Parts: sequence; structure tokens; C-alpha cells
Amino acid sequence: MTDKLTTAIRRAVAELVDAAPLAPDLNRPRSSRPSHRRSLAVVGLAVAAAAAGVLAVRDEPPRHSTVVSGQPEASTPPEGASFVAPTQLPAGLTFVEGGRRAFRGTGGETLLMAAEDGREARLTWSEVAVQGGCPRATPVTTIRGDPQSGQGGLLIASRPEEAAFRGNEAFGQLIWCGDGFHVTLVTDGFGEAATRALAATVRVQPGLHRALTVDAPAGFASGRVEGDGIRYALVFEAPAGTRLRVLVRPGWTDDPRLAKAETGATGATDVEVRGRPGWLEQRIGAVGLTVLYDDHTVVSLYGEGLTGDQLVEAAASLQPADPSIAPDLAGDPGRCDRLGLCG
Repeated sequence: MTDKLTTAIRRAVAELVDAAPLAPDLNRPRSSRPSHRRSLAVVGLAVAAAAAGVLAVRDEPPRHSTVVSGQPEASTPPEGASFVAPTQLPAGLTFVEGGRRAFRGTGGETLLMAAEDGREARLTWSEVAVQGGCPRATPVTTIRGDPQSGQGGLLIASRPEEAAFRGNEAFGQLIWCGDGFHVTLVTDGFGEAATRALAATVRVQPGLHRALTVDAPAGFASGRVEGDGIRYALVFEAPAGTRLRVLVRPGWTDDPRLAKAETGATGATDVEVRGRPGWLEQRIGAVGLTVLYDDHTVVSLYGEGLTGDQLVEAAASLQPADPSIAPDLAGDPGRCDRLGLCG
């Protein structure tokens, strides 16, 4: 897996996962093994796309429905995250505070594609909110170098084949505005030719509101990023300055490739925590561990002054917790900021 995320890739990510700490010991019984993951419709697109070659999504009722080759699939609304907390913590850590906050989508759409070898592609789009639709388009040519340079609004083409390619043979970005949509395609590990070939498959799905389709490359897992739901954060600290933050958030995929690509953790180290897939990553002054707890819950732990092994041990003790230890943060911006759930 490559570890080559540029500013353009990170900027395209809707949100990097920030963590928050966990809760006190709870005497709830723990399942002997994680619940069996059911295949969500958005994740099932990976299989459908490989067979049918076309993947599409929509956000009109039902909220989480999907369309493949124009045929609707059965779907259910996304489940909320299972609120869990570790029951075994590194020595000296005690619970400080917790909270929860509801998150809602921004109105745009995101389709993520990821391969086992670390290649990624992220397609994002939104309806043009100005009268008359897209501004007058000006065809442009390839721009080498910094993917963030020269992105003036007057240089947005109306078709992907006329869009400026910004990047190099590793990273690339194409932006265009047509058919009432503002579209951005960001790739990692594709190069210009492959990025343009992927962009050429993007098209409007007739009859569906705010829906585009794209032909997912062979061997890529694919799915729509789902950002709605309630996120819980908990903080633990020790007198010596050791600190643990835990974030519990809704999960939209049970495929580690997609989950890692969403958070920019492609180069992280894979681990297994009580049969659950996860990954460790070193950050400045801290180490992070993310675990796919069940088919609708992702738990991230960030430790300051802690080791990766200590985080794994804490994550192995995750159990259902009492949500009252993470009260609603509405009307409390100070605590919301402290817990990393605002801003």
C-alpha cells in the first residue's frame, strides 16, 4: 500500500478522522466475537460494478438507496453507531469528559474507490447552485506540478476531456462543470492517462436526482461515503500527561480498503483486534488506532504518551457503554472543541 497522499487528496477527503477518548469500566457482557458484518448496499456496489461495469448512487428517499446499471437495489437506512467504550485502560488513565454531536451531510456526493495496492480515486460532485447552471466554460490543457495551482473559476471546462489535469504520474485532479453539476475527480497512483480514462466514464444517471455514474476499475472496492449520524467522543488523562481520546462514529463500509482511503491512512499498519480489522498510524506526538468495530461502527483511539500495543489492548476491551457519559454537546461549544467534535 502506498503512503503518498498529497494536499489535494487530503483536501478532497470530507473530514479526516479526529479522535476522542473513552469511558469508565462497564460491566456489560461482551460478545465472544464481533457481530457478523452484513453487506451494505453501497459496499455491494464493488461486486456489482465488477459484473455490470457501472456504479451509481442517489440520495433521494430511501436515503441510502443505490442504483447499478439503472436498476434499483434493495436498501435500508444507515444504522447509528454502537456506542462502546474500553473497559481496560493503560495505568493511571481516568475518565475526564465525553460528549456527542449529530453530523449532517453538506449536500454534495462522494464516491470512493480503492484497490489493494493503494491506488485510490475519489469522485465528488454537487449541484450548481447559481441561476443558469455552470459558468461559461473555457477548455484548458494539462497543468503539471502542484495540483492546487491555477484553479481559477474561469478555467473550469464543461467536459472532463477538456479539463486541466493537475498533478503528476502519481497524483491527479480533474475539475469540470457540466449538466448542472460541479465535479471533482482526485486520484492517487493513476497517472494522467488513467485519470482521464476514469473521468470519461462519469455521466449523469437519467431520471435520478443528483446522481452520477462511473465505471469502477477492475479490482477496486467502491462505495458512497456516508457522513450522517451521531459521533461520540471521550477523553481520558493521567497526572503524568498521558492522554487518550476516543471517537465512536457511524461506519458506512466494512471494507478496510475504503475505510482507510477515506481517512488518508493508506500507508498505515494493518492490525487485528479481537478478530476485527484495524490499522495503526504514527502522528506527530501521538499514535492512532482505528478499528471497524461492527458493520455500522468505527472506533478511533489516539494516544499521547502511549504505545501502539497499549491502544490495541484498550481497543480489545471495547464493550457497549451507557450513552449518558457522552451528553449532547448542543449549546456547549467549549466542550465540543475540547473533544474535537467541532471546528
